[in-house]
Amino acid sequence: MILAATFLLALQAEPPRLRTQLPNRATILVERLPAADYVSVQLWINSASFSDRFSTHGYRHLLEHFQAKGFDNRLDYRLESKGMLLDAETTRDAIKFGIRCQPSQVRLAIQAIGDVLRPRLVSKTDIEIESNIIREELALRAAFSQLSADAWLKAFGESGLDPYGNPDVLSKADPTDLQNTWVEMTSPENLALVVAGNVEIDPTTELVKNLLGARKAVSSVTVKADRRGLNDTMAKRGSVIASKVGSFREPGTAARIAAGLAIANLVPGTYFQYGPSNVPGLVLVGSDEKSINWVDIVVRENPDNHFSVAKKLVDRWVEIQTTDPAKVAALRGRLLAQSPSLRPETLLENLRTLTVEQFRDAWKSFNVEVRS
Repeated sequence: MILAATFLLALQAEPPRLRTQLPNRATILVERLPAADYVSVQLWINSASFSDRFSTHGYRHLLEHFQAKGFDNRLDYRLESKGMLLDAETTRDAIKFGIRCQPSQVRLAIQAIGDVLRPRLVSKTDIEIESNIIREELALRAAFSQLSADAWLKAFGESGLDPYGNPDVLSKADPTDLQNTWVEMTSPENLALVVAGNVEIDPTTELVKNLLGARKAVSSVTVKADRRGLNDTMAKRGSVIASKVGSFREPGTAARIAAGLAIANLVPGTYFQYGPSNVPGLVLVGSDEKSINWVDIVVRENPDNHFSVAKKLVDRWVEIQTTDPAKVAALRGRLLAQSPSLRPETLLENLRTLTVEQFRDAWKSFNVEVRS
Protein backbone atom coordinates (compact mmCIF):
# COMPACT_ATOMS: atom_id res chain seq x y z
CA MET A 1 0.00 0.00 0.00
CA ILE A 2 1.28 3.42 -0.87
CA LEU A 3 0.70 6.18 1.65
CA ALA A 4 0.98 9.61 0.05
CA ALA A 5 1.69 12.64 2.22
CA THR A 6 1.05 16.16 0.98
CA PHE A 7 0.75 15.42 -2.70
CA LEU A 8 -0.68 15.35 -5.84
CA LEU A 9 -2.53 15.98 -8.61
CA ALA A 10 -4.94 17.81 -10.74
CA LEU A 11 -8.23 17.44 -12.43
CA GLN A 12 -9.02 15.69 -15.68
CA ALA A 13 -12.38 17.39 -16.16
CA GLU A 14 -12.87 20.98 -15.11
CA PRO A 15 -15.56 21.22 -12.39
CA PRO A 16 -17.12 24.62 -11.79
CA ARG A 17 -14.75 26.84 -9.85
CA LEU A 18 -13.96 30.50 -9.43
CA ARG A 19 -10.52 31.87 -8.59
CA THR A 20 -10.34 35.47 -7.41
CA GLN A 21 -7.33 37.57 -6.54
CA LEU A 22 -8.33 40.54 -4.40
CA PRO A 23 -6.77 44.00 -4.76
CA ASN A 24 -4.73 43.33 -1.61
CA ARG A 25 -3.37 40.17 -3.39
CA ALA A 26 -5.09 37.61 -1.17
CA THR A 27 -6.38 34.69 -3.28
CA ILE A 28 -9.77 32.98 -3.09
CA LEU A 29 -10.91 29.82 -4.81
CA VAL A 30 -14.37 28.29 -4.50
CA GLU A 31 -14.93 24.92 -6.16
CA ARG A 32 -18.33 23.27 -6.44
CA LEU A 33 -18.36 19.48 -6.05
CA PRO A 34 -22.06 18.55 -6.26
CA ALA A 35 -21.57 14.91 -5.21
CA ALA A 36 -19.54 15.72 -2.08
CA ASP A 37 -21.15 14.98 1.29
CA TYR A 38 -19.22 17.67 3.17
CA VAL A 39 -17.42 20.98 2.60
CA SER A 40 -13.74 21.71 3.25
CA VAL A 41 -12.77 25.30 4.08
CA GLN A 42 -8.98 25.69 4.12
CA LEU A 43 -6.74 28.66 4.81
CA TRP A 44 -3.21 28.29 3.47
CA ILE A 45 -0.53 30.74 4.62
CA ASN A 46 2.60 30.89 2.50
CA SER A 47 5.58 30.93 4.85
CA ALA A 48 8.41 30.23 2.42
CA SER A 49 9.88 33.63 3.32
CA PHE A 50 9.80 32.67 7.01
CA SER A 51 11.76 29.44 6.69
CA ASP A 52 12.96 27.80 9.89
CA ARG A 53 16.43 28.72 11.04
CA PHE A 54 18.36 27.18 13.92
CA SER A 55 17.57 30.27 16.02
CA THR A 56 13.82 30.14 15.27
CA HIS A 57 13.41 26.42 14.67
CA GLY A 58 9.71 25.65 14.97
CA TYR A 59 8.27 29.15 15.43
CA ARG A 60 5.73 28.50 12.68
CA HIS A 61 4.65 25.22 14.29
CA LEU A 62 4.31 26.96 17.66
CA LEU A 63 2.20 29.71 16.07
CA GLU A 64 0.01 27.07 14.43
CA HIS A 65 -0.71 25.58 17.86
CA PHE A 66 -1.64 28.93 19.39
CA GLN A 67 -3.71 30.27 16.50
CA ALA A 68 -5.68 27.01 16.13
CA LYS A 69 -7.04 27.58 19.66
CA GLY A 70 -8.80 30.76 18.57
CA PHE A 71 -8.97 33.95 20.56
CA ASP A 72 -10.76 32.32 23.50
CA ASN A 73 -8.68 29.09 23.46
CA ARG A 74 -11.88 27.14 22.76
CA LEU A 75 -12.29 27.32 19.00
CA ASP A 76 -12.08 23.55 18.48
CA TYR A 77 -14.69 22.93 21.19
CA ARG A 78 -17.04 25.53 19.71
CA LEU A 79 -16.77 23.94 16.28
CA GLU A 80 -17.09 20.36 17.51
CA SER A 81 -20.27 21.27 19.42
CA LYS A 82 -21.78 22.05 16.01
CA GLY A 83 -20.46 18.89 14.37
CA MET A 84 -17.57 20.70 12.63
CA LEU A 85 -13.94 19.59 12.71
CA LEU A 86 -10.79 21.73 12.78
CA ASP A 87 -7.36 20.50 11.74
CA ALA A 88 -4.06 22.34 11.38
CA GLU A 89 -0.70 21.50 9.85
CA THR A 90 2.69 23.15 9.42
CA THR A 91 4.55 22.16 6.26
CA ARG A 92 7.91 23.33 4.95
CA ASP A 93 6.40 26.15 2.92
CA ALA A 94 3.06 26.88 4.54
CA ILE A 95 0.68 26.64 7.48
CA LYS A 96 -2.78 25.18 6.89
CA PHE A 97 -5.98 25.52 8.91
CA GLY A 98 -8.85 23.39 7.65
CA ILE A 99 -12.48 23.10 8.76
CA ARG A 100 -14.81 20.29 7.72
CA CYS A 101 -18.47 21.23 7.79
CA GLN A 102 -21.84 20.89 6.10
CA PRO A 103 -22.92 23.28 3.31
CA SER A 104 -25.24 25.11 5.72
CA GLN A 105 -22.27 25.80 8.03
CA VAL A 106 -19.90 27.46 5.55
CA ARG A 107 -20.53 30.93 6.95
CA LEU A 108 -19.62 29.71 10.45
CA ALA A 109 -16.48 28.02 9.09
CA ILE A 110 -15.33 31.20 7.36
CA GLN A 111 -15.96 33.17 10.57
CA ALA A 112 -13.81 30.63 12.43
CA ILE A 113 -10.99 31.20 9.92
CA GLY A 114 -11.27 34.88 10.79
CA ASP A 115 -10.77 33.94 14.44
CA VAL A 116 -7.66 31.94 13.53
CA LEU A 117 -6.19 34.94 11.70
CA ARG A 118 -6.48 37.33 14.67
CA PRO A 119 -3.01 37.90 16.17
CA ARG A 120 -2.56 36.80 19.78
CA LEU A 121 -0.10 37.85 22.44
CA VAL A 122 0.64 34.78 24.52
CA SER A 123 2.57 34.52 27.78
CA LYS A 124 5.92 32.90 28.52
CA THR A 125 4.03 30.26 30.49
CA ASP A 126 1.85 29.53 27.46
CA ILE A 127 5.00 29.11 25.35
CA GLU A 128 6.58 26.73 27.86
CA ILE A 129 3.42 24.58 28.00
CA GLU A 130 3.03 24.41 24.23
CA SER A 131 6.74 23.69 23.71
CA ASN A 132 6.36 20.63 25.95
CA ILE A 133 3.35 19.49 23.93
CA ILE A 134 5.46 19.71 20.77
CA ARG A 135 8.19 17.76 22.57
CA GLU A 136 5.63 15.00 23.19
CA GLU A 137 4.53 15.10 19.55
CA LEU A 138 8.13 14.61 18.44
CA ALA A 139 8.52 11.61 20.74
CA LEU A 140 5.41 9.97 19.26
CA ARG A 141 6.00 10.72 15.57
CA ALA A 142 6.13 7.87 13.08
CA ALA A 143 9.49 6.44 12.05
CA PHE A 144 9.10 7.54 8.43
CA SER A 145 8.39 11.10 9.51
CA GLN A 146 11.70 11.19 11.37
CA LEU A 147 13.56 9.61 8.47
CA SER A 148 12.06 12.19 6.14
CA ALA A 149 13.28 14.97 8.44
CA ASP A 150 16.78 13.44 8.43
CA ALA A 151 16.80 13.34 4.61
CA TRP A 152 15.76 16.98 4.29
CA LEU A 153 18.34 18.18 6.78
CA LYS A 154 21.09 16.26 5.03
CA ALA A 155 19.94 17.46 1.62
CA PHE A 156 19.46 21.16 2.31
CA GLY A 157 21.09 21.97 5.64
CA GLU A 158 19.47 24.79 7.63
CA SER A 159 16.85 25.50 4.94
CA GLY A 160 15.74 21.87 5.21
CA LEU A 161 15.01 21.98 8.93
CA ASP A 162 12.10 19.87 10.12
CA PRO A 163 8.98 22.09 10.59
CA TYR A 164 8.18 20.29 13.87
CA GLY A 165 10.83 22.45 15.50
CA ASN A 166 13.22 22.21 18.41
CA PRO A 167 11.37 22.37 21.79
CA ASP A 168 14.44 23.79 23.53
CA VAL A 169 14.51 26.69 21.06
CA LEU A 170 10.74 27.15 21.26
CA SER A 171 10.67 27.35 25.05
CA LYS A 172 12.85 30.49 24.81
CA ALA A 173 10.71 32.24 22.17
CA ASP A 174 9.74 35.83 22.89
CA PRO A 175 5.94 36.46 22.90
CA THR A 176 6.23 39.75 21.04
CA ASP A 177 8.50 38.24 18.38
CA LEU A 178 5.95 35.48 17.82
CA GLN A 179 3.10 37.95 17.50
CA ASN A 180 5.03 40.13 15.05
CA THR A 181 5.96 37.07 12.98
CA TRP A 182 2.28 36.10 12.75
CA VAL A 183 1.25 39.60 11.66
CA GLU A 184 3.90 39.66 8.93
CA MET A 185 3.21 36.11 7.80
CA THR A 186 -0.53 36.77 7.44
CA SER A 187 -0.07 39.77 5.20
CA PRO A 188 -2.74 39.25 2.49
CA GLU A 189 -0.34 38.39 -0.34
CA ASN A 190 0.56 35.24 1.63
CA LEU A 191 -3.04 34.06 2.05
CA ALA A 192 -5.11 31.63 -0.01
CA LEU A 193 -8.54 30.51 1.16
CA VAL A 194 -10.18 27.61 -0.66
CA VAL A 195 -13.72 26.30 -0.21
CA ALA A 196 -14.50 22.95 -1.87
CA GLY A 197 -17.75 21.02 -1.70
CA ASN A 198 -21.42 21.28 -2.61
CA VAL A 199 -21.57 25.07 -2.32
CA GLU A 200 -22.83 27.96 -4.39
CA ILE A 201 -19.85 29.68 -5.95
CA ASP A 202 -20.80 33.35 -6.02
CA PRO A 203 -22.32 33.74 -2.52
CA THR A 204 -19.46 31.77 -0.98
CA THR A 205 -16.89 33.89 -2.79
CA GLU A 206 -18.54 37.01 -1.39
CA LEU A 207 -18.32 35.63 2.15
CA VAL A 208 -14.58 35.09 1.76
CA LYS A 209 -14.13 38.51 0.17
CA ASN A 210 -15.75 40.08 3.23
CA LEU A 211 -13.25 38.29 5.46
CA LEU A 212 -10.02 38.88 3.51
CA GLY A 213 -10.74 41.95 1.40
CA ALA A 214 -10.07 44.58 4.07
CA ARG A 215 -6.78 43.15 5.25
CA LYS A 216 -3.80 45.47 4.81
CA ALA A 217 -0.40 44.46 3.50
CA VAL A 218 2.40 44.36 6.06
CA SER A 219 5.81 45.48 4.90
CA SER A 220 8.66 43.32 6.12
CA VAL A 221 12.13 42.17 5.15
CA THR A 222 11.71 38.68 3.73
CA VAL A 223 14.28 35.98 3.14
CA LYS A 224 13.57 33.62 0.29
CA ALA A 225 13.98 29.90 0.79
CA ASP A 226 17.49 28.82 -0.09
CA ARG A 227 17.70 25.22 -1.26
CA ARG A 228 20.73 25.16 -3.50
CA GLY A 229 21.22 21.54 -4.27
CA LEU A 230 21.21 18.04 -2.98
CA ASN A 231 24.16 17.00 -0.85
CA ASP A 232 25.21 13.72 -2.44
CA THR A 233 27.30 12.85 0.62
CA MET A 234 24.23 12.28 2.76
CA ALA A 235 24.94 9.79 5.53
CA LYS A 236 23.08 6.51 5.24
CA ARG A 237 20.64 6.91 8.13
CA GLY A 238 17.37 5.14 7.39
CA SER A 239 15.28 3.12 4.99
CA VAL A 240 14.49 6.05 2.72
CA ILE A 241 15.52 6.91 -0.81
CA ALA A 242 15.36 10.48 -2.08
CA SER A 243 15.34 12.36 -5.36
CA LYS A 244 15.74 16.10 -5.61
CA VAL A 245 13.07 17.94 -7.61
CA GLY A 246 12.78 21.50 -8.80
CA SER A 247 9.64 23.61 -8.94
CA PHE A 248 6.21 22.04 -9.15
CA ARG A 249 5.98 23.49 -12.67
CA GLU A 250 8.93 21.58 -14.12
CA PRO A 251 8.40 18.46 -16.27
CA GLY A 252 11.19 16.72 -14.37
CA THR A 253 9.17 17.02 -11.16
CA ALA A 254 6.24 15.15 -12.69
CA ALA A 255 8.61 12.47 -13.98
CA ARG A 256 10.15 11.93 -10.54
CA ILE A 257 6.73 11.76 -8.90
CA ALA A 258 5.75 9.01 -11.35
CA ALA A 259 9.05 7.17 -10.84
CA GLY A 260 8.74 7.46 -7.07
CA LEU A 261 5.25 5.98 -7.12
CA ALA A 262 6.44 3.11 -9.30
CA ILE A 263 9.44 2.38 -7.05
CA ALA A 264 7.22 2.49 -3.98
CA ASN A 265 4.88 0.01 -5.62
CA LEU A 266 7.68 -2.59 -5.71
CA VAL A 267 7.78 -3.04 -1.92
CA PRO A 268 4.73 -3.72 0.33
CA GLY A 269 4.12 -1.28 3.16
CA THR A 270 5.97 1.54 1.44
CA TYR A 271 5.58 5.27 1.99
CA PHE A 272 5.63 7.95 -0.69
CA GLN A 273 5.99 11.64 0.09
CA TYR A 274 5.99 14.80 -1.99
CA GLY A 275 4.81 18.29 -1.09
CA PRO A 276 4.00 20.54 -4.07
CA SER A 277 6.24 23.60 -3.95
CA ASN A 278 7.49 26.43 -6.13
CA VAL A 279 11.03 25.88 -4.81
CA PRO A 280 13.28 22.80 -4.87
CA GLY A 281 12.40 19.89 -2.64
CA LEU A 282 12.47 16.12 -2.35
CA VAL A 283 10.45 13.14 -3.51
CA LEU A 284 10.85 10.44 -0.85
CA VAL A 285 10.16 6.72 -0.87
CA GLY A 286 10.73 4.67 2.26
CA SER A 287 9.72 1.90 4.60
CA ASP A 288 9.86 1.07 8.30
CA GLU A 289 11.95 -1.95 7.27
CA LYS A 290 15.56 -0.82 7.64
CA SER A 291 16.95 -3.81 5.77
CA ILE A 292 15.62 -2.71 2.37
CA ASN A 293 18.39 -1.73 -0.04
CA TRP A 294 16.64 0.91 -2.11
CA VAL A 295 19.60 1.76 -4.33
CA ASP A 296 19.98 -1.90 -5.21
CA ILE A 297 16.31 -2.07 -6.19
CA VAL A 298 16.60 1.00 -8.41
CA VAL A 299 19.73 -0.32 -10.13
CA ARG A 300 18.41 -3.86 -10.53
CA GLU A 301 15.00 -3.00 -11.99
CA ASN A 302 14.52 -1.90 -15.60
CA PRO A 303 12.44 1.30 -15.51
CA ASP A 304 10.92 0.54 -18.92
CA ASN A 305 9.07 -2.38 -17.31
CA HIS A 306 7.39 -0.03 -14.83
CA PHE A 307 6.44 2.88 -17.07
CA SER A 308 2.86 1.75 -17.70
CA VAL A 309 2.39 0.94 -14.01
CA ALA A 310 3.52 4.44 -13.09
CA LYS A 311 0.92 5.93 -15.41
CA LYS A 312 -1.81 3.82 -13.81
CA LEU A 313 -0.73 4.78 -10.30
CA VAL A 314 -0.92 8.44 -11.23
CA ASP A 315 -4.34 7.96 -12.83
CA ARG A 316 -5.58 6.23 -9.69
CA TRP A 317 -4.94 9.37 -7.71
CA VAL A 318 -6.67 11.69 -10.16
CA GLU A 319 -10.16 10.48 -9.26
CA ILE A 320 -9.50 10.93 -5.54
CA GLN A 321 -8.30 14.47 -6.09
CA THR A 322 -11.41 15.39 -8.08
CA THR A 323 -14.01 14.09 -5.64
CA ASP A 324 -12.71 14.58 -2.09
CA PRO A 325 -13.19 18.20 -0.95
CA ALA A 326 -10.32 18.16 1.55
CA LYS A 327 -7.83 16.91 -1.03
CA VAL A 328 -9.05 19.37 -3.67
CA ALA A 329 -8.79 22.28 -1.22
CA ALA A 330 -5.39 21.17 0.09
CA LEU A 331 -3.72 20.91 -3.29
CA ARG A 332 -5.16 24.09 -4.75
CA GLY A 333 -4.75 26.07 -1.53
CA ARG A 334 -1.13 25.09 -1.08
CA LEU A 335 -0.28 26.10 -4.64
CA LEU A 336 -2.26 29.35 -4.64
CA ALA A 337 -0.64 30.45 -1.37
CA GLN A 338 2.75 30.22 -3.09
CA SER A 339 1.68 31.89 -6.32
CA PRO A 340 -1.74 32.70 -7.85
CA SER A 341 -0.39 31.35 -11.15
CA LEU A 342 0.33 27.87 -9.79
CA ARG A 343 -2.30 25.34 -10.92
CA PRO A 344 -2.56 21.56 -10.57
CA GLU A 345 -3.28 21.32 -14.30
CA THR A 346 0.41 22.09 -14.96
CA LEU A 347 1.49 18.91 -13.21
CA LEU A 348 -1.27 16.87 -14.83
CA GLU A 349 -0.25 18.00 -18.31
CA ASN A 350 3.39 17.17 -17.58
CA LEU A 351 2.37 13.71 -16.41
CA ARG A 352 0.16 13.14 -19.43
CA THR A 353 3.00 13.98 -21.83
CA LEU A 354 5.63 12.02 -19.88
CA THR A 355 7.98 10.06 -22.15
CA VAL A 356 9.81 6.82 -21.46
CA GLU A 357 13.12 8.69 -21.71
CA GLN A 358 12.04 11.21 -19.05
CA PHE A 359 10.85 8.35 -16.85
CA ARG A 360 14.19 6.54 -17.19
CA ASP A 361 16.12 9.64 -16.14
CA ALA A 362 13.78 10.19 -13.20
CA TRP A 363 14.14 6.56 -12.11
CA LYS A 364 17.93 6.86 -12.06
CA SER A 365 17.73 10.02 -9.94
CA PHE A 366 16.67 7.98 -6.91
CA ASN A 367 20.26 7.27 -5.95
CA VAL A 368 20.59 8.93 -2.54
CA GLU A 369 19.72 6.64 0.33
CA VAL A 370 19.31 7.48 4.02
CA ARG A 371 19.71 4.80 6.68
CA SER A 372 19.50 4.66 10.44
